[in-house]
Amino acid sequence: MRCYSLARWQRNPYRYQLAIKRAPDGRVSNWLADNVQVGSRLTVRAPSGEFVLQAGQDYIVLIAGGVGITPLLAMLDGLRACRQPPQRVVLLYAARHYEQLLWHKQLLSWEQQLPWFDYRPCLSAPEHDWQGWRGRLDAARLAAVTQGWPHAALYQCASDGLMTAMSLAARQLPLPGGTVIHQEAFGVTAQGSGQWHGVSLGQHHVSVEGGRALLAELESVHHFADASCRAGECGGCRLQLLSGDVEWLRHPVQPPQDGLILACCCSAKSDLALAAL
Repeated sequence: MRCYSLARWQRNPYRYQLAIKRAPDGRVSNWLADNVQVGSRLTVRAPSGEFVLQAGQDYIVLIAGGVGITPLLAMLDGLRACRQPPQRVVLLYAARHYEQLLWHKQLLSWEQQLPWFDYRPCLSAPEHDWQGWRGRLDAARLAAVTQGWPHAALYQCASDGLMTAMSLAARQLPLPGGTVIHQEAFGVTAQGSGQWHGVSLGQHHVSVEGGRALLAELESVHHFADASCRAGECGGCRLQLLSGDVEWLRHPVQPPQDGLILACCCSAKSDLALAAL
């Protein structure tokens, strides 16, 4: 099972749209791209999660990196449907090249139509004729678009590096009412270390490469029924660490209790003995 962010939605009739990026080692994304066609039927759960717009926020900053635009686009759909839209919404969209700006023309159109919406795409490796922001999103640009605001709510979905930098910048904004930060992470990606370790999980024994998330290595021998986020948020891949040492590839949103690990966020640093919960 995998969870993907809603990219677009409408209420009447209910219709949902997803944007799923094919990952080189993505079992589900590759299967979907290769097998699902118009008319295919899939079993899905109803939308859920904590990364949603909170009510009563009038000054909003949306920060996206690449395909991280998907949940923020759905938020914009929701705001467009509001009878009383917010005072100001700014979307900062970071990508490397122009073709990586998903829904760019749609967002430009919304900027023209919606008096409360400001769209600021930023390319780190733009073509010579690019007229928008160049370089990387930083504290100065965040401060510029929020100048004069009484407070701000920041929603971001991007790489760990960008979200860490922008969170720090947001906390330093000189806004009287402060800044509230919400974020959704991508799944953990990491390079293998070249060192292999033995891992036992119940009656199963496998060899795993250090530096790689344990979840991907253990799915061949254990069914993680509720592990959907793959980013340290849902807690569905919790395991008990009986012996050995792990490296945390990412600090989870909800840290597990002592003696437990999240397989999507950890890699093996030694031989491990694990137990399912």
